[in-house]
Amino acid sequence: MTRRRLVHIIAMIFLGLLLGSAGFTLVQASPRTVDIPPEYQRLYSSLKVNLDNFDSYLNSQPMAANYPVVFAAELLPANDNRGTDLLKPQALQSTVMYLDRLQELGVQAVTLPIGYPLYTPNFPHYQDYVQF
Repeated sequence: MTRRRLVHIIAMIFLGLLLGSAGFTLVQASPRTVDIPPEYQRLYSSLKVNLDNFDSYLNSQPMAANYPVVFAAELLPANDNRGTDLLKPQALQSTVMYLDRLQELGVQAVTLPIGYPLYTPNFPHYQDYVQF
């Protein structure tokens, strides 16, 4: 198992615990016994101890005050990695349509990546990107 894969698994478990402790249920878990392959038993035991400790810590904390939440998504059709394709007329149309669909889904904000040097005055087509 690569380090990257292990980090991904730990992150997904952490996210599941975090959402679960916040009252969200992504999947209804059914109680069943899982056989852990012997080569992963040590890793499983270590993760279980860490996650159980973290869960205990979360349960010991007072309930936090509710803060305003804004659900956001990246405006993918307007990603600067598209380069000059962003300057085509259909790019703006598809971006507006995508933005409308996000709004229908209840998304309240968007992020828009603008990489350096795209938004500098000496960059080719700078003025066209500003207009977009």
